[in-house]
Amino acid sequence: MDLLRKALRDVEAAVKSPLQSLVTKTDPNDLTGTVVVVGGEKFHVKDMFAEGGAARVYRCSLVVGDGPESDGHTAVSDSKQTKKANSLALKQCLLNPELSDAEARHEGTIHALVSDHTDVVTLRAHDVYTPNRQRPEDPPPPRAALLVMDLCFESLADVTRERGGLPEPDALEACASAARAVARMHARVIPIIHRDVKPENVLGMGSSEKTKSAQWRLCDFGSAALGEQKFQTSKDRSRAEAEFQKHTTPTYRSPEMWDVHRFSGQGVGKPADVWCLGCLLFETLEGRPPFGADSKLLALQGKFQVTKSVSKRTGKLIGDMLRVNPTDRPSAEEVAVRCDTLASATREGDVDTFDDNSERETQKSETETVETGWAAFGDDEGDSEKKTSDEEETQESSQPLTSTEWTAFDEEGTNISADPKPEQWATF
Repeated sequence: MDLLRKALRDVEAAVKSPLQSLVTKTDPNDLTGTVVVVGGEKFHVKDMFAEGGAARVYRCSLVVGDGPESDGHTAVSDSKQTKKANSLALKQCLLNPELSDAEARHEGTIHALVSDHTDVVTLRAHDVYTPNRQRPEDPPPPRAALLVMDLCFESLADVTRERGGLPEPDALEACASAARAVARMHARVIPIIHRDVKPENVLGMGSSEKTKSAQWRLCDFGSAALGEQKFQTSKDRSRAEAEFQKHTTPTYRSPEMWDVHRFSGQGVGKPADVWCLGCLLFETLEGRPPFGADSKLLALQGKFQVTKSVSKRTGKLIGDMLRVNPTDRPSAEEVAVRCDTLASATREGDVDTFDDNSERETQKSETETVETGWAAFGDDEGDSEKKTSDEEETQESSQPLTSTEWTAFDEEGTNISADPKPEQWATF
């Protein structure tokens, strides 16, 4: 009898163990431990290390030679040939069943168009796949977009939070990398508007052996649009505002996205990305976004405060990018050049002898400790009211800053806080 009981227990344990392992993995969308086919190549999916919204990111590696077969997943390929690599990242985006195939492939398609740029995370392959049904009578399982790309170890947002803001040269270099990638997107015959440039979407690739500084790459093209958008009717503008609320991040949303009706004549295009770059540079310096969590009103007014010590020309660059009127902002290409120039100058301690065109000034200027900085605009269209006389443009205060409330700068970055006229505050 004892032998019979022991035999029954052994059988029970043998049957129970695999059943328990099946129950443990309750999420049918979890790809951990599976092998999936993406772009005609097999990838072994390892651990998941990031998750947000409908997206998950796993470590993965390319299966070379006769590896295991695809673990029950079928992929419809529309990607370019993948390159062999051992350390990659797999991004899985769960898709709304109502999306068309073109919409499902949108992020991968856009990313592939600019993937060869040195300041963009390299995309190795992208597919749309559907897991096989467990039973014929089951409803169709959800599709997912898969993107295989180079593995990055940290985001600019992570580093900024960890350090409470970056030194000025480091922040400028990170912004320059993002701006070069954006400039490449904008330079296409049909420009690509990223619409969600932010520190979370700028990833680190380690340090350059030549410069010993961090290398940053732009990623996440899920919110990107092909071409600049114009909105002809009130209905189009309302629909656009709803789309921006759904697909863009509030703290980096430009005024023309917040109030499409007000800027209907200008639409939404390249300047919206430049606004994002201004927010990115500000945040990497300050450790916080320029307009706070409830950013709509301040963004529409163009008001922000700089509390850390930055050079006058970096403050002016931020102010130029964060102009309320889209047509007043510089191009992404100009931003990249100015960031590179200022990064080199600040590292060498020579920033005060450079102007915004990378030429030496004939007169000495001082690096100011900015207690607070305001950019404000005087009319409903967001046009800035600036002092225009030669005397006012060149006037500098010889006294140190004493105000604890606000500081304003004119077009040349000169402090004009003394005897202010509230209705005529100037931007950087």
